Amino acid sequence: MSGAGAAMMRDRAQVLLYRQHPENLMGRNDTTRARAARLNMLTDGTFAGWLRQNQAALMPVQELLTPENRDLLHRFGHALERPGPAMIAAFIRMGLYRQTRSGTAAVMAAALAGRLRIRSG
Repeated sequence: MSGAGAAMMRDRAQVLLYRQHPENLMGRNDTTRARAARLNMLTDGTFAGWLRQNQAALMPVQELLTPENRDLLHRFGHALERPGPAMIAAFIRMGLYRQTRSGTAAVMAAALAGRLRIRSG
């Protein structure tokens, strides 16, 4: 919604309880096991696949995005085709980051290792 220009408001109040169960695809990430599982997703191609799927899903509705966000979507898609150092440079130019510094560092390391790269063609 924000990509299409909707105003977003963040309420800092925690008003929902999150029900954790064994069938959750994602969930808590505050245990060593959960962090290891997320790190594995960065290195085994799962995260790269999600990036690819999300970028591809937005392409058919790109006309709904603001011009700035449409440009960002295209730049992101091109960045995913670049080799590690060029991908990181593109991410930095776009101002991309994760919720935590360690999360951002992990994504940048995966990019550098070529684990996020999508080969065109």
